[in-house]
Amino acid sequence: MTVDTIVTTDVAIVGAGPAGLLAAHLLSRAGVSTIAIDTRTREVIEHTHRAGILEAPAARLLVDSGVSDRILRDGHEHDGTYLRFDGRNHHINFKKLVGESVWLYPQTDVFIDLADARVRDGGDVRFGVTDVGVYGIQTEQPTVDFTEADGTRVQIRASYVIGSDGSRSICRDLVPENRRVRHYREYPFAWFGIICETPRAADELVYCSSDAGFALLSHRTDTMQRVYFQCSAADRADDWTEDQIWARLREILVGDDGFVLPEGPIHEKT
Repeated sequence: MTVDTIVTTDVAIVGAGPAGLLAAHLLSRAGVSTIAIDTRTREVIEHTHRAGILEAPAARLLVDSGVSDRILRDGHEHDGTYLRFDGRNHHINFKKLVGESVWLYPQTDVFIDLADARVRDGGDVRFGVTDVGVYGIQTEQPTVDFTEADGTRVQIRASYVIGSDGSRSICRDLVPENRRVRHYREYPFAWFGIICETPRAADELVYCSSDAGFALLSHRTDTMQRVYFQCSAADRADDWTEDQIWARLREILVGDDGFVLPEGPIHEKT
């Protein structure tokens, strides 16, 4: 394959989401050079909704390794969580049980902090690339080929390659068949997520299990909440009206303890 530019580094990282960028950050702090690439643009990754809870060691790592202390300013520390079943909330106190808390801090913000840290530290991260190929992984100098957004064909020559490009990665299939173990489970339902303009239903997250399905009440801000409920895997966002969404959530959350989910305008359905 013809290339226009050849670059060398200690570690090539395929996938520049939170996992890939954290690897690049930590390796850089240890004096190991890296180049990270991703087929998505930075803007696309920043606007992809992901999980929002970080356990205490992950939160400390962001601060102590010098990524950012924004989680301490913009995140929400939770001492526990609620499990709701049989129509009642049951509080699990993490601080009391294990002496640790968790942080409500969306993964998109983790990505932004890491991406900003790589820019601050002069890291080499290339978003929006195409035609990615990884070759020679069983040699002493594997290569990663890709095309830059401007059409330049680039080859990275590295000592190691990290595949952090997700569950449908190109790197996963490069592991020799006799050394590859796959664990996969597909559930017969899906998550329906909304962002709604309401007060918080509780001071911490609520995970609810009922005969009508599963629901999660999460937070974004004091006035904007992220709420999920179980739906058919065949459903689409447009299949559900606001009235149907609130009716299903009431059905899942119903109980005799007086717990009420505030309702309000829905700004996003996914």
